[in-house]
Amino acid sequence: MKSEIATDDVARTLGVGAHGARSRWLRRSKWWLIAGGVVVMGVVAVRFVAARAGRRDVPRYLTAHATRGDLRVTVSATGTLAALGAVEVGSEVSGRVQNVYVDYNQKVTKGQVLAEIDPVQLKAEATQAGAQLAANQAAIQTAMATLTETTQSLKRAEAQATDGLVAAKDVEAARAAFSRAEASVASAKAQASLASATVSSSAWKLTKAKIVSPIDGVVLSRSVEPGQTVAATFQTPILFKLSTDLGALELNVQIDESDVGRVREGLEADFRVDAYPDRVFKSRVRAVRNEAKTSSNVVYYEAILTVDNADHLLRPGMTATATITSELHSNVLLVPNVALRFEPPTKSGPPGPPGAGAAAAPASAPLAKGKKRLYTLGPDGRTLAPLEVTPGATDGTNTELTEAPIKEGTTVVTDVEEVVP
Repeated sequence: MKSEIATDDVARTLGVGAHGARSRWLRRSKWWLIAGGVVVMGVVAVRFVAARAGRRDVPRYLTAHATRGDLRVTVSATGTLAALGAVEVGSEVSGRVQNVYVDYNQKVTKGQVLAEIDPVQLKAEATQAGAQLAANQAAIQTAMATLTETTQSLKRAEAQATDGLVAAKDVEAARAAFSRAEASVASAKAQASLASATVSSSAWKLTKAKIVSPIDGVVLSRSVEPGQTVAATFQTPILFKLSTDLGALELNVQIDESDVGRVREGLEADFRVDAYPDRVFKSRVRAVRNEAKTSSNVVYYEAILTVDNADHLLRPGMTATATITSELHSNVLLVPNVALRFEPPTKSGPPGPPGAGAAAAPASAPLAKGKKRLYTLGPDGRTLAPLEVTPGATDGTNTELTEAPIKEGTTVVTDVEEVVP
């Protein structure tokens, strides 16, 4: 028994007999499977490389759709809110401020006293002017009496000269005295007129000791305190700044010279302020000024927009960013601007295998004046079809098509993306 077992082990080890035949068949099958796998992988690799080589020059196009909607052509500008009908109130006379009766944001009415300057000196000046006027009026009476006297003396001298009772020299002296009397009367009257004007000026200055409001409105600012001395010399000192009504403001914006041709009176505008970033306020262009201004070598024109501030949220001095609607086109056919700028790529290099590369776009004829070229894709997704269209207004992102052989939803080409191998 032991001898038989040992013989089988030796045969199995040497690969002879039944056990040896089976072992050789297993080894041969294993090598055939490996060889077959290598062949299959080679075929797959060859086909993959061929497919990659065939697609290497095939561009992949980026597309968009023609849409229908509203197109707004706008002009952007920045500016500052200002009070409507703002008035600066100053002092026309010099003196010490005795009282101030109003404060910031207080409503005032026309003729209301805002402040008062100490009138003592002004009253003294008025009294002095009145006294001077009285003196000049008395001087007129004295001159008139002298004139009456010299008139009578002249008449008497002339009568006596006719009778030969007085010398010609005496008549001439009488005439000179009469002339001097007339001049004295005229001078006295002139001095009286000057004194009268001084009286009127003093009275006027006395009335200006009370600073009154010229309008119905609200106090925007106050730059004076009781006890302060103001001097109305070469420039009137500003004491108060008033506004007619903060329920209506104006927005002064700077329009760039390249955009001013699209801005005109009556256009609607929206604007935002930093105080209310989530709110849009409405306004309207009231005027576009013709005077050009320059800032940092940039030429601009000032436009005035009216603003309804009935809720009093806005305040003078706020910085605003306005968007003025210069054109509004409703329910029009729109395409992206990039679609009108797209030009198909030019193929270069040796031709690839059959079927490789994109179909060449048809040769495009020269465009007529005012026309643009638009491209669509053929059914195979590779052939470009050029279309001639007439563009209209643009908002910088989309362009209106006034004439085009396409409709809403048409796919248009905007760009091309090369497939990198």
